[in-house]
Amino acid sequence: MLTNNLFKILEHFSRKEMTYFLEFIQSPYFNKHDQVINLVSYLSEIYPKFDEVTCSKSRLWKEIFKKGKQDASKLSLVFTYTNRLMDKFLAFQMLEENQETLDLWTIRHLRRKKLFNPCQKKISKLEEAVEDKTLRDSQYLQFSNSPGRRVRPCNCRTGENCPRIPILKTNKPIWNNTSSQKK
Repeated sequence: MLTNNLFKILEHFSRKEMTYFLEFIQSPYFNKHDQVINLVSYLSEIYPKFDEVTCSKSRLWKEIFKKGKQDASKLSLVFTYTNRLMDKFLAFQMLEENQETLDLWTIRHLRRKKLFNPCQKKISKLEEAVEDKTLRDSQYLQFSNSPGRRVRPCNCRTGENCPRIPILKTNKPIWNNTSSQKK
C-alpha cells in the first residue's frame, strides 16, 4: 500500500497541509464519497506515521468501510478517488498562492458569460496590481502579453508591431480582440 502515490505525496506534507487536505476532502462541493473522507481522516490521525502496520490493506479496510469482507477493487477505487482529489487540492493550493492567475481565470470566466462590466472592472484592478509590482516576473509577462492587448511600434527588423512590447493601459476593451490589430 505504501507504494501508492497518495502516500508518496502525503509524506511531504506539513501538518498544516494535511489539515487543509482533510478540510478539502470533507467539502461536499469537491467530494461526495464517505469512504474517501474515512480514509483521509484516518491518514490525518496517524500522520506522519505511515508504515506497514498502520497502512496495511486490512487496517485501511477496517478504517474505511468499518465492516464487511475485504475487497481489493473497492479499496483501489477509494484510492483512485482520493488521488484525483489530491491533484485538485494541489492545484488549488498553487492557485491560492498566485492571485494574478486567479484574477485572469476569473476574467476569462466573466468574458465567457458575457459579463463585460464586471470583467472590465476586474481588468482595471488587475492592471493596477500588475503595474504596482516592482518585480517583473512570469505573471507580469503572462498578463501583459495576454490576448487583446495592443502593442506599441517597435524598431525590430520587420518594422511591424512587436508583441514583445505591450501597452498595459488601453482604452480598448479586452474582449474586442481582433486578429489583425493596426497601429
